[in-house]
Formats: sequence, structure tokens, C-alpha cells
Amino acid sequence: MSGLAKTLAQLIKVKINSEDFAAQVREVPELMAAILAANVENAELVDGVRCLFDHKSRLYQYHGLSDENAILLASSGDHLPSEEREWRQGLGVGSKLDALKVDAEQKVSAWSQGIVKARAAGDKVQISFPDDSHLSDRELSIYSAEIAAPGAKSQEELAWRGKLEAGDRVDCFDSTGSWYACTVLALEAREYQGSTIDLAHIAFRVAHPEGDKADAEGDRFYGWDDKFDEWMPRSSARL
Repeated sequence: MSGLAKTLAQLIKVKINSEDFAAQVREVPELMAAILAANVENAELVDGVRCLFDHKSRLYQYHGLSDENAILLASSGDHLPSEEREWRQGLGVGSKLDALKVDAEQKVSAWSQGIVKARAAGDKVQISFPDDSHLSDRELSIYSAEIAAPGAKSQEELAWRGKLEAGDRVDCFDSTGSWYACTVLALEAREYQGSTIDLAHIAFRVAHPEGDKADAEGDRFYGWDDKFDEWMPRSSARL
């Protein structure tokens, strides 16, 4: 996504900080949808632009993380329905909301429940995530597309995470920047930074009788051995 705003501005020949650009760039999704609707039998086209509409694609994983992309997010809230605009303007210390939580090291993201811990300069709020460490805290505009009303975005995420059990298979993002098929070894609640956090013990491997590796007991698996096992919050964006 880095450089997207600048590239779009060049293509439509308007200045990136102009009102014309902000107005025209918001029409891109509608235009893309119209193109798809008129070419639904063109499999190559559909596959090529699928990432624009797939919320699980890498495009959405990294959306909004570069300064250049800030222009894509409205800053006044004028485009919002009055009820939602009033809700955002009324956010204060202790307000609950959904927010896009970004892993501090790996930069993957996931929607999670958050709480406003302070109002910042301008129309910004400082957000913490009670189910994660303070490293995940974020400062966002009250009009950011990366915040939403409580439960509006996190409900599906919380549902499957809440049902995790030892032995379940999950995908986990590792330090090499790749998603791996993994196994939940255990779940445990621990005290951390004054809060109780639900943790998951993740093994970067899955058991399989034809696996190319074997553990000390001779059980075969695909993936990495136990020295790479890792504890992380059950709510981690890496899961």
C-alpha cells in the first residue's frame, strides 16, 4: 500500500492534498465494483482485483500503516451519518470501541475490543487493548476507518478466538513474515502489566503421520521443533 495515494494522485492529475483528490479517490471502490459487475465472466479480471474487496487480503492487513495513506481517510467526519459522527465526537476516557490492533513487531492487524485511555491533541484518542500488552496501544483520529462502534468489527474475531482449545489448528504469522499452519498446545490466563491476559501456547507445526520431522517420542510432524514454540495473547493479530 505504500505510495498508493501518491500514485493515484498522479494518475488522476490532481494534487494529493487537494479536496478534488479526496473526493475522487472515494469513488474508486464504486468504480471497481461497476467494472466487476460488467465483467463477471472474466475470471482473470475477477481474480486480479479480488484483493480490493477481500478483508483478509494483504492489502487490508497493511492498510493505513503508511503516512502517505493518511490522505485516504477522511479527517472531518463529514461523510459519516450524523449518528455515527456524534458517537465518534463523544468518545472520551473510558469509552469502549472496536479498533484495528497492529502487532508492534510484525505489523499484521486484527480487529479487537479497545478502550479510550486518553484524548490527545486535535481529534485524536489514545486506545489501549485490555486483552493485550501496552505495546499494542494506538493513537488514532476519532474519524479513522480503523475504529468502529463496540462489537461492530470484533464480534466474529472474538467468537472464534473464544472457542480455541488445546489441539486446535490455527494459522500464525511468524518472525520471518510468513503464515504457518500451527497447533494450539495450551491456553492460560496470566497477570501482566497489571492486567489478566489470556494467552495461547503456539507450536509452529502440525502432527502428521507422513511428516518430514519427528519429535523425541517419534511422533512425526510438519513444521518447526519445540524450540520455536511461543506464548502470545489469544487476541494477538498474529493468530
